[in-house]
Amino acid sequence: MTENSPPIKVMIVDDSASYCKARKRLLLQRFGSRVEVSSYQDPQEALDQLGKDFSLILVDWLMPGLDGREFLRRALEKGIDSKRIVILSGKPADFLHEEFPLGECLAVIEKGDLAQEEALFSIVKEITESAA
Repeated sequence: MTENSPPIKVMIVDDSASYCKARKRLLLQRFGSRVEVSSYQDPQEALDQLGKDFSLILVDWLMPGLDGREFLRRALEKGIDSKRIVILSGKPADFLHEEFPLGECLAVIEKGDLAQEEALFSIVKEITESAA
């Protein structure tokens, strides 16, 4: 990313305000002006704001009302590439891989697993570098 490149847009959708705040803070600490982070606790509001200009969408799997699977389905209907969507959950990664087979989304991340959290930051790093 060059100095004049616009930041990549990242959307976080999670019914936990504290999770949204913590992830947003970490992304901004690690990537600074290379990212612009929006967060939503209401998945319907997030869908209303979702556009193809988002490079990465992080979606909690278990949310009241509209869960991550339904969010994924509706995002795909809006023309969002599944390779921009990461499903987050407190469930074990093996379970998540069964629920979201390879190719259904970019990745599944088990919240709280430090190695998987680092993988998420690697994904963001790769996207910011490819946007350069």
